[in-house]
Amino acid sequence: MKWKRGEDKPYQTFWNRKGDSDSPGKLKTLKLPDLKGKSLLDLGCNEGFFCIEAKKRGATRVVGLDKRPAVIEAAKQRAPEIDFRCQTWDTLPEGVFDVILLLSALHYANDPQALLDRIYQALAPNGVLVLETGLSENTLMQWGQAQRGNGSVWYPSKLLLIQSLLKNFAVRRMGKSVDQRGDPFKRYVFHCRRFKPIVLLVTGEYKTGKSILAAEFQKHVIPTVRSDWFITIMARNEGHVSSDLYRFVQKTYQGSKINVLTQKLVKKGLHEAFVEELVRSLPSGERMIVLEGYSLGQPEIKAALIKVLVKKGFVVWNTERCEG
Repeated sequence: MKWKRGEDKPYQTFWNRKGDSDSPGKLKTLKLPDLKGKSLLDLGCNEGFFCIEAKKRGATRVVGLDKRPAVIEAAKQRAPEIDFRCQTWDTLPEGVFDVILLLSALHYANDPQALLDRIYQALAPNGVLVLETGLSENTLMQWGQAQRGNGSVWYPSKLLLIQSLLKNFAVRRMGKSVDQRGDPFKRYVFHCRRFKPIVLLVTGEYKTGKSILAAEFQKHVIPTVRSDWFITIMARNEGHVSSDLYRFVQKTYQGSKINVLTQKLVKKGLHEAFVEELVRSLPSGERMIVLEGYSLGQPEIKAALIKVLVKKGFVVWNTERCEG
């Protein structure tokens, strides 16, 4: 599709036509993840430069959305094999996507938070949102207004973007994007993944500071679960739970000798049931939980615990020793 005199100059640059945007230069700054065999959604795809590139890189499902009929028609002419749709991003296509692109478009959203929430729902569990956006130089959690050729728009500050708009994501800043004529603020690229709750596993020998470390986290209102105390609760069995695990703990429990109990627990083959019970007791909806205890450092218990936590969607950080 050639640009004719009197028409608005095209935005995206292709190999046979220059546009207002340095599309090839932007592509380098995006640092796209591996797309082979993946699905990709481009929101505000324009004439489809990045959709076409995704297809070249092996993406098996590529969908591009733009609300302007002229650019979607041009995109279909360039790559009829790609699913280009003339629609807004108020409703996203069915299914989930491994990669979602939102490039220099967030400032056009009437409700940026609602858009990012929809993207979160449309992102595969291990998917990535590639976000390119201008950032207001304001150091506070505020929007910054700017005048562009198509009217007044608002850009988030970095603090507002990371701590508020992208609160449901784990965010990595990838660097600066290209400088474009008419940009009021510098552009940056972020890779955003669904945030996974963190479990900090604090293990080690007795009297090495595990409880002190856990107590410090608790002072900052981070939920802390102590496995020794959990075993004590099991031994009391105030809920009269009837299972081999609870009966064994009640029979074997001897107060301070938790290490002896957990060793016997492993020999009895009940450590996996113990781990399941412990994980089931954790509070839900928390961004971070501290799990502390000597028993959690036993190799069999630790391996089973990490396996269950990862399966349930947690990221597990492990600390075993203290120096000083």
